[in-house]
Amino acid sequence: MPRFRLPAVLATSLTAVLISSPSAPAEPPFSLTIDGRDTGKVFDGIGAQSSGGTSRLLYDYPEPQRGQVLDYLFKPGYGASLQHLKVEIGGEGNASNGSEASHEPRRGETDFDAGYEWWLIAEAKKRNPDLTVSALEWGVPGWVGGGDYWSQDNIDYIVGYLTGAKRHHGVDIDYVGTVNEPRIIKQTVDWDWVKRLDAAITSNGLDVELIVGDDPRRGCCPSYLPWDDVDAMAADPELAEAVDVIGSHYAGGVVPARAHEFGVPVWSSEDGPWTDEWNGVVGGSYTAFGSMYNQNYVTGRMSATIVWNLVTSYYDWSEISEEWKARLAFPVVPESALRATLGILDRTVRRGYPNAAA
Repeated sequence: MPRFRLPAVLATSLTAVLISSPSAPAEPPFSLTIDGRDTGKVFDGIGAQSSGGTSRLLYDYPEPQRGQVLDYLFKPGYGASLQHLKVEIGGEGNASNGSEASHEPRRGETDFDAGYEWWLIAEAKKRNPDLTVSALEWGVPGWVGGGDYWSQDNIDYIVGYLTGAKRHHGVDIDYVGTVNEPRIIKQTVDWDWVKRLDAAITSNGLDVELIVGDDPRRGCCPSYLPWDDVDAMAADPELAEAVDVIGSHYAGGVVPARAHEFGVPVWSSEDGPWTDEWNGVVGGSYTAFGSMYNQNYVTGRMSATIVWNLVTSYYDWSEISEEWKARLAFPVVPESALRATLGILDRTVRRGYPNAAA
């Protein structure tokens, strides 16, 4: 799971883009010192998320079109060149736009060929063997703790997923979370359970790092939720030691200073310009994605951004509202919008990612 440092020149150029955005208010003059010897801030990459049934129909696409889409997503130096893929640990229940198959739908009955995420991981890694892969639950089968996320059953379920990925598919999952947006599903995180999960991962000989957080922080669903994970880590040194990454959803680049005091990365572990036009033209350029990446990395000091969703390929276009159709995001993204979004990705990562020091 490589990490990278952006050259100071690139970090400076990102700052300039953010400050000079046509939609940004005028700023007073400022001075900026450039030190060519500085390796810059750690950059963990740009990624996307396959969850909630959103990638379901991609598997059914004919070739060569399916392969072309996958190339655009994962092939280095071509298209999006994503460095990170986040997938759902299927739980057999509705997870936004559909359900995803479980590796253990009934206690003791495992099937590591169920669903399409294993296929997607394999195709992504085929194109980029250095791709970082992370996994997260949206739900669990009913037998798992009787629906209790913070049960020993769920620790066994997650560890079983991680060991099965290696045993059956030769896949090393690099990072794993707890549960997606616990506050949204009215769950209070059991931080002792988080420590037990970390201990179980270690005792099973797994080299998998632990992400906590994964709650929305911005004006979304609902708005401005507290950073409970950071507060819990401050109160419990053992928990802070167990955590490898602090995750956040839709923070808009606003991260409290105390989140950076633990010496671990802070990621935007799910994001997207939902409060802006997806591919809106502002001042003659497509800025929604660009401003999001800049705000997270430059202002929030978030070293990775993962966009939901990886690909929009799920059922029933008839339910897409006219408002979203008018934004040219559904059902078909026009070539102009695609080129703009891919161009923003290229300018964000190309000069730093291939040549950066590990």
